[in-house]
Amino acid sequence: MKHTVAMELTSCLALVDRLHEQLQAVGTKMGWSAEQVFGLKLATSEAFSNVVRHGYHGECDAPIEVVFEAQADGIEICIRDQGCPFCLQEQTVHLVDPWSVGGRGIFLIFSLMDGARSERIGDWNELRMWKKFNNTNKSSGCA
Repeated sequence: MKHTVAMELTSCLALVDRLHEQLQAVGTKMGWSAEQVFGLKLATSEAFSNVVRHGYHGECDAPIEVVFEAQADGIEICIRDQGCPFCLQEQTVHLVDPWSVGGRGIFLIFSLMDGARSERIGDWNELRMWKKFNNTNKSSGCA
């Protein structure tokens, strides 16, 4: 069973809550564990906030499109924006200073997801992240 959610948002950090709500709903429908959904929320939040802060330099009301394409065994998340051009593949994925306040977004995305890539398509940046689950990863709850 495939489940797709598409959202047209603006570059407002407060909209991260809407992303979380939609990911929670998708995770519940797909039968994913709380831990799996939490990791997806964290990676998606980091990617979204990077678009707002770095792509749009904090500008509000700029367009951001988000699509979740989920199946029982995983998800692909696509985030599109018209901010400054950005190439994920050219970025460093390790923490330079583990005590710094920022600089963890890309590191977290690559730590939490199975993969990610970005490309510029016309005037749009497109970030795709994916994660596969297997049934043995599902939480069995607390004893």
